[in-house]
Amino acid sequence: MNRPLKFVPKIAQATQRNEISRGEFTYNNVPYYGLVLRVQGEPYGIVNGRRVALNNTTDAIVTRNSIYESLTKFNPTKWIVPVQEYRKVTDEERAAGVITRHLFRKRTTGEFVETAKTRKITPNDSAAINGSLYESIEVPWKISGEEFDVRLANEITLTKFEQYYPGIKKYLSDYLEFYRK
Repeated sequence: MNRPLKFVPKIAQATQRNEISRGEFTYNNVPYYGLVLRVQGEPYGIVNGRRVALNNTTDAIVTRNSIYESLTKFNPTKWIVPVQEYRKVTDEERAAGVITRHLFRKRTTGEFVETAKTRKITPNDSAAINGSLYESIEVPWKISGEEFDVRLANEITLTKFEQYYPGIKKYLSDYLEFYRK
């Protein structure tokens, strides 16, 4: 059985994937934005449905990350990674008898990191922690009262949190941390 041959234009055969111009090429002295086709090494673009020769203003070809950055005005490599910090308890918190412990759990590995203060998590802010990679956890922590009551309260709290965040009980295993009579 003979199958008809499928016609593939030469320009489609010569196309290299992921070549996108973000103004590196020009057409009629105007920056060209869009797909760049290479035919025998020469750059061509599509303008009004026609193939046009492009002038190369730079040899840089944009990657998918930089395309994403240009569209969203966000650079995914500028996120803050949460860093382990030791928390200091203030006099007001001591008087109240309860503090809030701020932790981040890495979604891919389940690792915990405790920070001294709250950090914001948002997907569009370059000064924030990556919300798709880390989840924020705030744990109420009793720090004053009878030693037995403090230990029991913190253990009960962590038992409840363990249902949703496996491994947190092991990470915060000292139930009397920050405790003072």
